[in-house]
Amino acid sequence: MGKPFICRSRHEGFMLAEAVIALLVTVMTLGILQQSLQIVKKVESNTRSEVLRWHISNERIQDLFLHSKVLESNDQQIIFEVSGNKRYSIESYQNNMLRMTGAEVGGICQFW
Repeated sequence: MGKPFICRSRHEGFMLAEAVIALLVTVMTLGILQQSLQIVKKVESNTRSEVLRWHISNERIQDLFLHSKVLESNDQQIIFEVSGNKRYSIESYQNNMLRMTGAEVGGICQFW
């Protein structure tokens, strides 16, 4: 009689290692997914605040022009006159900002 044949699978010794690797991959995937969701949430809140800021600025500018007369305008600047012969200038300033100043010497300076 020959040796008894014992069927041993090649994978018996690797079951624990495979489980650990699968757990590591799962943890890393969940971490990446969580970070992605946090980024989306942060971008969404920033977008909302920018839209709100734009609407507030738009309302303020509309209120200014409601009772004023535009004297001069070009691509970079608008000069207008409000009641009481006060002249103001709204112009482009730095990156996507508006600046309002007195058209004459001095005056107010506001940023939107």
